[in-house]
Amino acid sequence: PDRSFDSITCMHVVEHLQHPHRILSEAARLLRPGGRIYIETPDPKSLEMQSVTVPGAENVTINFFDDSTHRQVVTIPEIEEEASKAGLRLCETGTSRNWIFAASYPGLLLFGPRSRQRYIAQLHWTGWSAFAIASRP
Repeated sequence: PDRSFDSITCMHVVEHLQHPHRILSEAARLLRPGGRIYIETPDPKSLEMQSVTVPGAENVTINFFDDSTHRQVVTIPEIEEEASKAGLRLCETGTSRNWIFAASYPGLLLFGPRSRQRYIAQLHWTGWSAFAIASRP
């Protein structure tokens, strides 16, 4: 049977891997020609963000090191280099934002209680995640 894919999504996976290049090699093997992989990872600016330690934040990772399973920051240029080595072509990069959460942040900051929603909105407001889309030629 055909075991190839039109698309693969890897959201917040590569920063947990000791050898993140392997996922790109495997994606190149599994993707059909024209297939795409979406990779999302914490932006390096998350290294400078303050951890949230107040009640209501319940397990919100703001600083990269808040998650003890994070092994290494993986930058978009590193993803681009590894994608190229794997035979993939980078199509698009940017900052991942959910504009609904981002738009709610100012109101939550001024009027809302300290809650998980407030800190998730802050992540989207600051553009905490970076993304890359690569395709198999």
